[in-house]
Amino acid sequence: MTFLAPLLAWLTGLAAVPIIIHLLTRRRFRTVSWAAMEFVLATVRRSQRRLQFRDLVLMLLRAAALALLALAAARPALLGRTFRALAGGAEVAAVVVLDNSMSMRHAAGTASRLERAKEMAGEAIESLPTGSAAAVLLASDIVVEPVGEPSHDLGLVAAAVREAPASDGGTNLGQALRRAWDALRRRPAAEREIYVATDMQAAGWPAGDNPDFRRLVAEMNAARPRGRLVLLDAGDGRVANLALEQVRCSDELVASGERVTVAATLRRYGPAPAGAVIVDCFLADGAGEPRKVASRAVSLDGQRNEVAFDLAPAGEGTRRIELRAAADALPADNAARTVVHVVEKLRVLIVDGGADDEGASPGEAEFLLPALAARGADDTSRIVPEVVNRYQLPARPLERYHVVVLANAGGLPADTARRLVRRVRAEGMGLIVFAGHRVGADAYDETFVSSLLPARPGPPVAPAGDVPVHCSVSALEHPVVRYFDDPDRRALLAAPSFGRFRRMATPRTDTRAADDGARVVLGFEDAQPAALERAAGRGRVLLFAFDASRNWSDLPLHPVYLILARRAVQHVALADRRRRTVSVHEPLVRSVPLLTPGTGEVLTPGGSARRCTAEPAPGGQFSVLRFDATHEAGFYRMTTGGDGEATYAVNCIPVESDLTPLTEADLRSRWPDLPMQWIGAGDHVGSAVARMRTGSEVWLHLLVLAGLCLLAEQGLAAFWAPKRL
Repeated sequence: MTFLAPLLAWLTGLAAVPIIIHLLTRRRFRTVSWAAMEFVLATVRRSQRRLQFRDLVLMLLRAAALALLALAAARPALLGRTFRALAGGAEVAAVVVLDNSMSMRHAAGTASRLERAKEMAGEAIESLPTGSAAAVLLASDIVVEPVGEPSHDLGLVAAAVREAPASDGGTNLGQALRRAWDALRRRPAAEREIYVATDMQAAGWPAGDNPDFRRLVAEMNAARPRGRLVLLDAGDGRVANLALEQVRCSDELVASGERVTVAATLRRYGPAPAGAVIVDCFLADGAGEPRKVASRAVSLDGQRNEVAFDLAPAGEGTRRIELRAAADALPADNAARTVVHVVEKLRVLIVDGGADDEGASPGEAEFLLPALAARGADDTSRIVPEVVNRYQLPARPLERYHVVVLANAGGLPADTARRLVRRVRAEGMGLIVFAGHRVGADAYDETFVSSLLPARPGPPVAPAGDVPVHCSVSALEHPVVRYFDDPDRRALLAAPSFGRFRRMATPRTDTRAADDGARVVLGFEDAQPAALERAAGRGRVLLFAFDASRNWSDLPLHPVYLILARRAVQHVALADRRRRTVSVHEPLVRSVPLLTPGTGEVLTPGGSARRCTAEPAPGGQFSVLRFDATHEAGFYRMTTGGDGEATYAVNCIPVESDLTPLTEADLRSRWPDLPMQWIGAGDHVGSAVARMRTGSEVWLHLLVLAGLCLLAEQGLAAFWAPKRL
């Protein structure tokens, strides 16, 4: 209990007035012996205790009435916790957690959810007692700290809330609440309060069995004073939403004029109306404005609908591709973006391990050369292959080629191997190795194997019982084989039979910070890897467990050979194979030559320029640029002083498009021990917080009790009064 007018509580001393009057007005008399009164006195003595009890009861009723009246004037309030150390004006340590995730951009009417959340958070800050301190955390799927520690400058705190920017990130309120409690638990204060202004999106709250959040709730309950969570519900109750999600591109690198398919999923959340939605495809090159190149009408009969566009970008350079659906109340997720790098020609150098010194015999290139040089519908070849043997390789200027293919070529000279290592790792050239019968244990030196190959080629093996094996058609997720992840195309990949292949040693996980380690591209039916990939510095390396000819398989006789060879070349051809299509808050990473100036610049979708620093990669062969502030969805351009620019597509996080909220009952059912108070959008935050902090006033109840005491005193006094005869 506390008093809203504590000074008036001293009036309870008036309860002593009836007692003092009683003591002062007691009759004083002198004893006089009178024989006739002895009989009367004997009767009085017998009833004296009863009379004293009546007087005591009447005096206590009068004192209680005065005490209750004084307490009512002091406005006592009952708190929903153990007795507070101080009265209602005590210092409060608070943290305001403002949800600025993408769903908070939803606008019903003139104001967005974020604007309503800012207003409610501002009212909560204004309600803090004098002397209180507050911090501000911006919570999406990452936590940003405009005011990281509680500050007594509440004007600064309120300004941080007003100026908080919206982001396109997801929601992780469990992480934000942990950060908020860590900032409060060390603060000495009469009260510790966390205000969360959010739309209560269900996807942003931890599950009921989350151990980390369970520990947080236990810590808040065990603390003295106990932590209190105040939820400011800024939601508008609407859940209908359309979103473009999971953008996919058949190839990130294509030759000029070659077809590329860009697809996405149009998803309906909630009771969106049935019908059709127009999805437009925009294409832009360099810094130019996007132009609409195609449109599709997509039915909304189901929850998920696929939309795809076939494009043939021409010229050379990076192309920005954006799919846009009609805008709704949450326009941020109505676009999906990707980037494609277009080259005029892909120059490929095939090192044929089966050719003689003069190069007269085609050897391994007998099938590989025509597959790569195949002409398209316009009778032109986008890939320009050139064949040499391993003795001619040292004289070739490797900087002319996008890809080098070691087709069953072993026994590389040491200086040539070092040139390949540098060209791949430092300059981003692609490398493909077909490990046929000439690639034995000593075909390449240890530096070449450890620096480039995803695994050490093992000895050739034959399938059990000499029964040929086939490629597995499950888990076709890698870009080289993703084309076959279709019921109509899987049979193409499963058709070739392999009578012999190399068993790869256990793929290594590279310890270099700039490398991805090994990744299985394609496997055989017996779970042995058929192809492995590794990021080696700025470049990519593909290692096949078989040769490129008919020695070990009939693969070159099947149509899949042409598709597989061309997709493998396209995949490894682009230097710096970092992902260029990412989600919000994923970093943008780029490898650049070591001689590039130490800083780079990133142009954000909003038009602001930000700096990023190039750090030398382990080994000192190149540098790595990293940019983490991807709060907005859109296209980013990263430039350096001497290595051109790179374009990145940043998309919204799909789960953030689901606007389904948690109700108060849902949250209390999920976390029954969570010490929280819910303030809805229709409540006045200041009044609700004041009630929470002071409790329920009971002055009216005390007035009623005082009146009852007076009535009881009057009634008993009349009942016990002497009766006249």
